[in-house]
Amino acid sequence: MSGRIAILVDGGYFLKRLPKLVTPNRCDTPQNIVACIRQLCRTHVKRLTGKDDARWQQ
Repeated sequence: MSGRIAILVDGGYFLKRLPKLVTPNRCDTPQNIVACIRQLCRTHVKRLTGKDDARWQQ
């Protein structure tokens, strides 16, 4: 798959759903929540493209 990928996150739904996806200590601070979002997005992009490129955010 080539081209660009955009990921839109519904913040309210995400915050409501996050405690069911990860352990409570991974969603207790804003920094941990951002880390969870990044990891979930990276995993999704990897599934879509089949690549685990270090430049996945670009």
